[in-house]
Amino acid sequence: MSLVSITGVDVINNTIDGFTEPFAFKIQLNCMEHLESSIEFNLIYVGSSESSAYDQVVDSVEIGPGIPAGNHEFDFITENGVNPKSVQEGHLLGPTVLILNASYNGQEFVRVGYYVNVYYEEPELNENPPPTVDFSKLRKEILASEPRVTRFKINWTDSDLRYSISDTAMENNSGAVAAGMTDDQLMAGQDENVPPTAMLVNASENSILSNRLESLMAGMNENSNSSLKGALVDSNSTSLDANKA
Repeated sequence: MSLVSITGVDVINNTIDGFTEPFAFKIQLNCMEHLESSIEFNLIYVGSSESSAYDQVVDSVEIGPGIPAGNHEFDFITENGVNPKSVQEGHLLGPTVLILNASYNGQEFVRVGYYVNVYYEEPELNENPPPTVDFSKLRKEILASEPRVTRFKINWTDSDLRYSISDTAMENNSGAVAAGMTDDQLMAGQDENVPPTAMLVNASENSILSNRLESLMAGMNENSNSSLKGALVDSNSTSLDANKA
């Protein structure tokens, strides 16, 4: 079995916000036993439907070393928002992907992906975008109700054995990671993937959804250095240090 399970991820700021505003999540996890090493959390914004060169690390944090067994949660609030200069020209507007992942000893064991739609709040500007981007009117919408979760088998110990709660798991329209899944389903690798909302399914063929999305969600390890910021708190409200990676 996996030694760590991400049991919940909630978007705690506005799901619709200014494009350059920071991100904020509440993350819950369960450690089956004491962990000697740190867990690194990463937040990655996909800035191109064509190349990983435009994927940007929004922020990064390490929890540990030395994480006790039990249930924990922390708030991840990024120091900054998306850097628009790192987005490929012509790929700013429309649907893309935000990836939150976690690694242990350099091995990614879970990836939570969200569809994000970037648009002007005035419909006419979406049809005829201004030559110079007006960030005061640009919005990003996180589709928080439909996270895409992929779990990977990794080596949690010094042995060659790899364990994971599941190879791939996704929530059934619940709006919460791991909701609606029994312990047996988690341990057996129950696949609960659901399709994205119609708004994003109907996006253009050149969008992120038509080419890089599935490979990113299925296990491509690109730019796995992104981040989280916050304090880890166990069920007894004992704070643990969160160290910048």
